Amino acid sequence: MNYILKVTDGCNMRCKYCCVGDKSDFHIISEEQLYKNICFCVENSRAGNEDKVDIIFHGGEPTIVPCEFYEQAISRINEKYPDITFCWRMQSNGYHINDKFINLFSEYGFRIGVSIDGSADIHNQTRTDINGKPTYDTIFNNILKMKSENIPASALMVVGANVTDDFSFLDKFAEHHIPIKINPLINCGEAENNSEILLESGQYAEYLIKVYEYIMSNELDIPFQPVESLSQKIFSHSPYGECTFSGNCFCNFIAIDYKGEIYPCGRFCDNKAFSGGNINVDNISLPFENKMYKPEIRPECSACKFQKICNGGCPYMVWIDGSHRNPLCNDYKKFFRYLMTDGLVFIENKLKEKREELYNENYGCH
Repeated sequence: MNYILKVTDGCNMRCKYCCVGDKSDFHIISEEQLYKNICFCVENSRAGNEDKVDIIFHGGEPTIVPCEFYEQAISRINEKYPDITFCWRMQSNGYHINDKFINLFSEYGFRIGVSIDGSADIHNQTRTDINGKPTYDTIFNNILKMKSENIPASALMVVGANVTDDFSFLDKFAEHHIPIKINPLINCGEAENNSEILLESGQYAEYLIKVYEYIMSNELDIPFQPVESLSQKIFSHSPYGECTFSGNCFCNFIAIDYKGEIYPCGRFCDNKAFSGGNINVDNISLPFENKMYKPEIRPECSACKFQKICNGGCPYMVWIDGSHRNPLCNDYKKFFRYLMTDGLVFIENKLKEKREELYNENYGCH
């Protein structure tokens, strides 16, 4: 089970597509509530006969919570549950990762996901601080600081309509061994007020294809999601490890907010209709049964040849679209089709080129 702890609904940045929306009035978890939330995660896992607990600190922006809160909570948890193996993670905008946080991450073996939108030009258009100032250089330098301390740090990029065909940022990421995951911009929160950055149908798939071909053409050693997991699922029928296409995310994820409210995942937080109760006041049976929102399966989905790959995509995106259909359906179909047809031809040609290159290096005339 993966636990997403939404420790705040506030942030120290003002991104144009922030799914939280207005942040003028925000809350930060108390130190005691943070400890209680983690205890619930452990007890719930134990009830399900699990001795490993995977916790993701999320927000808002989790680094606006004092670093001391995490230090004290984790120290108390390790003392109380010496038999439990913890995997600590944090999803951050990376803007306020200082030496205190780096020491915390290093001491407890954190894995950090950092939101950074590819190149400085693209990133600084949409991801500014509260005063509208650019944030890219500070964030990228903080990633490098973490890498220098052997803290596993990866990049989470959001694709909006403002992306370009300049993929040179991938060379920079590969140079510093920074894995990247590319997600589509979701039409919710602040994005609804900035329609110029909303994706058009097919644009997300086209971008993934171009990135894929750039990485392969330039032989970049850079883990790239969701392509790697999707390729494995398509060609080896292996389970998809991440939530978007897993089809059973409600079995693998639980989110708890700063008040102790339980939700099916972080995206549904703050929507009381999806709350499964409050760990402080409700008598919650363990292990907790996550009553995930499950959209109606449309006839065209059942008949789709990609249904077993897609599984309908993210239920949250289906819910906000209001049509019982994932708004990225056409993008998914386009990209899946590419991986199974033109993408294979592309790789075949690249392998032939590489074979010829190696042959000439080893057996050609000198």
